[in-house]
Amino acid sequence: AKQMFGDYAKLHPNDSRAQRMINWCDNIETLYADSSHYKIVSIPINSRQSDFGPAFYKEGLVFISGRPTGSKDKIDGWTGETFLDLWYSSSDFDTEWEKETELPGWSSSKFNDGPVTFSNDGQVMYFTRNVKKIFKKKGSTASLKIFKSYLTSNGWSNPSEVSFGSKKLKGSVAHPAITKDGFTMFFSSNIPGGYGGNDLYVSYRSGEKWGDPINLGPTVNTEGNEVFPFIHQDGTLYFGSDGHGGFGGLDVFQSIKVNNNWSEPKNVGYIVNTAKDDFGLILSPKKDYGFISSNRKSGKGGDDIYRVE
Repeated sequence: AKQMFGDYAKLHPNDSRAQRMINWCDNIETLYADSSHYKIVSIPINSRQSDFGPAFYKEGLVFISGRPTGSKDKIDGWTGETFLDLWYSSSDFDTEWEKETELPGWSSSKFNDGPVTFSNDGQVMYFTRNVKKIFKKKGSTASLKIFKSYLTSNGWSNPSEVSFGSKKLKGSVAHPAITKDGFTMFFSSNIPGGYGGNDLYVSYRSGEKWGDPINLGPTVNTEGNEVFPFIHQDGTLYFGSDGHGGFGGLDVFQSIKVNNNWSEPKNVGYIVNTAKDDFGLILSPKKDYGFISSNRKSGKGGDDIYRVE
């Protein structure tokens, strides 16, 4: 693999991914070294359909699923499954999991909804929604936007689109991750001016308005895709990427801010990461356990959710 990446680097000297992959090949043993420190198990809420994007909410997890919800289900022609919706299971986050249900107070929509992030008090939900947008030259195509909803006495309010800055963004925005204080949001976007397919951005809230997206820069972002951010309360940023050196597909990386700059992302290693897509890692306040989405071979469906200890 190292030889092949070297050949690619000669053909595409400006693609930083090649050197990242070469460096990964040189340090592969260190990424396997701590595998005995982790335990990963599938959790009972998984189905034969896609289940991913877990988020801590109240005494359990909210997650996204393509499982059937009823006789009026609409099928997504792209996946062949029911449009993604929000589900909830109360749990002790270990062995006890209540039967999963659609998120209480939430009304199913005709769109793919999720993943989600919640304010610290659980009263505000930000989530990705798959909406239709018309492009003059390409016809109709799907576009991702971030919406917000408030918890009221009658359930979750009618969602409204989140605007970032004063100008309308020309591209998709997705995978919101809110900080504990509710004033900073990380998300993934393919708006013009980035370094690759999807980059990670941050926006700061003043009052009820969110500021212009700020790209996290070339240390975090690559020519590939950086997606599914999660910001821990200690300030560590976790995200999925296929542009940094990894085991294959999407791997989870971590970075911290030092002197106002993001550190070189570190692959969290095997067995959290595998040759398949591994993404959407969330961790408890003490980081003694968490949950990750993956399509590794041991799963029930397309993507499954696993408990990381």
